[in-house]
Amino acid sequence: GGGFAGAAGAGSTPQTPQSPAGTAEFSAESIVIQALKGDTASLTEFISPKCKGVLGDIRDGKATEKQIDELKKTFAGIKGVSAKNDSGAKVLTLRNADNATITFRVKKEGEDFKVIEMTVKAGATKKGR
Repeated sequence: GGGFAGAAGAGSTPQTPQSPAGTAEFSAESIVIQALKGDTASLTEFISPKCKGVLGDIRDGKATEKQIDELKKTFAGIKGVSAKNDSGAKVLTLRNADNATITFRVKKEGEDFKVIEMTVKAGATKKGR
């Protein structure tokens, strides 16, 4: 096993992280699950002070409804693809329902794993650019 458990089927995201607490995967899964529930307040403990973008805005309490809606769309139908270690960080690669690739960089800060970066690359399925 190991890696990101992700959703069991289309649109059925687990209500709780499938990875053990205190792992990099647990932190990333917690962000996905809480964001899908719209519970952004409980994401903040998993977001590093270094994190930028929408997660940084959520951490600082500055995220707009639109940003949160976009994040929910990003996390729809997400499932784990791979996990690798890279210079002291764990890089978790996931794919969503739109075939976009979401990458979490998770690093241990103090006692806990926190997401230091989240990147989203659009899927290559869209036609007619």
